[in-house]
Amino acid sequence: MEDHLNGVPNTCEIVVGILEYLIAYTDSEHGASAAEIAREIGVTDKTVRMHLKTLSQTGAFGRTVAKISRKELKDAASADSTPGWYIAPLIDSAQMRLLADAVVMSHADGEMLEDLRGIILSLAGHSGRLMQNADLPTIVTPHHYNTEFMVTVELLNEAINLRRGVSFTYCTYADDGSMVPVVDEDGTDVTVTVDPYALVYKRDIYYLIGHQRGTDRLGYYHVDHIRALQALDDELERTLDSFSTTADGRFDLNRHVDEHPYFNNDRAVRIHLRMQATLEPLYSWFDHPEVTRLDDGSYDVWITADEASASWWLLQYADEGDMIEVISPGSLRDKLKRTGEWLARKYATNGGEDAATS
Repeated sequence: MEDHLNGVPNTCEIVVGILEYLIAYTDSEHGASAAEIAREIGVTDKTVRMHLKTLSQTGAFGRTVAKISRKELKDAASADSTPGWYIAPLIDSAQMRLLADAVVMSHADGEMLEDLRGIILSLAGHSGRLMQNADLPTIVTPHHYNTEFMVTVELLNEAINLRRGVSFTYCTYADDGSMVPVVDEDGTDVTVTVDPYALVYKRDIYYLIGHQRGTDRLGYYHVDHIRALQALDDELERTLDSFSTTADGRFDLNRHVDEHPYFNNDRAVRIHLRMQATLEPLYSWFDHPEVTRLDDGSYDVWITADEASASWWLLQYADEGDMIEVISPGSLRDKLKRTGEWLARKYATNGGEDAATS
């Protein structure tokens, strides 16, 4: 205490100063000397070296503190690598970039997300500081932003972990793109009561998967459409496993998500395809297809998916000629045929703006 009162940092302040410097300015390819750190915090080189040695033996908050030599940096990826003391970041630069970009894609308040991205970058230490100075995408608040989004996510996480029901108002889009509650025939906001099972990010949308009480189906809710969420005291009315159709009685949520590119309750079936030229459309949408290359260069492909999702996926590539053909099931071929016939009738003659102005 006497040293502190005389303007000399005490032991606690010295250790904190060392760690703050290491976190801000070092990583596994950018070290700092004891002299640099000593100048920054106002103590002797000897004092810093003593504490660095202790930290290297004990670690700091589960993170490695170590000294890297110039020889160990001979294969470093960084052009400006420097030997010296460093602290291992909580996340590496690749993980940091993925998390930071995920924040950018989130439909939430821009100011709050800028703060969150800053926290993520700080976890990566020196690499994060460099990234913070780089040109990063600007975060803009969506005009229909749900101000309850973060609270909703927190309450849903807690309800899922405690296996408790939730109730909320669900919203849809008004003519101007703003979010308005779904109402009944009397104009009263509809309250939905759900057994929540999981939060899933898919196709740039954050979903709550759960069972809407009073129905016998799974529901898929856009989290940013949820308002006025309340956690209930009662336990789940139905468990996720109660929707299982397998002999072991377990519902495989990961498989369900994989087999339904667009969420719905239709049964997933085996679908046989013939593909030409490229498999890009296939692997962009399906994680576990079965593919055999044929002698003529085409591909024999099997996927498992619901027919509605498969037809929507296939229609994206309908103008690519023979890129993808459905071999079976016949019901999916018939569905695509009916859709094609409807499109042909709809667009057989000039219409739309041309007809309106003629």
